[in-house]
Amino acid sequence: MLGSLSKTLSPALGIGWAVAPPAWTRPFRATVGPPAVPSPLDQLTFAAFLEPGAYDRHLRAARKRFRLRRDRLVRGLAERLPDARLLGVAAGLHLLVHLDGAVDCAGVVARAAAAGVRVANLDTYRVRDDAAGPGLVLGYGNLTDGQVEEAVTLLVAAVSEALR
Repeated sequence: MLGSLSKTLSPALGIGWAVAPPAWTRPFRATVGPPAVPSPLDQLTFAAFLEPGAYDRHLRAARKRFRLRRDRLVRGLAERLPDARLLGVAAGLHLLVHLDGAVDCAGVVARAAAAGVRVANLDTYRVRDDAAGPGLVLGYGNLTDGQVEEAVTLLVAAVSEALR
């Protein structure tokens, strides 16, 4: 199991961990090299945050915020792009949006980017063509709650333009 605080606190901390079965420890260390050691101040600060339960409270609050944000995004997409299929809703900070076969996803990505919304073409993640059809990868972890509706509006406009 690998863990990192970069997604839950800050990438600048550089604090993480790996738990591996004893038989895998030597090959794992040979692969990743010597561990990077965060500063003692960072380690002590995190320990002070962890011990009284503040980190657990932070995680619970973050999960709630992200769940509400995800729910807003899903509702907005379902209302405005009813023919789209949403996958991956229950996990992570991303959604997969499968679109109608007539949609040029590369065009959607370019139009969305021009409007200030970053989305990814699912094709950039595929190893081979499959029957799943065109799709987008939407991340919502870096949006504020107030940006979700605007992002949906801009994305829907980009999809509509790509259909013309």
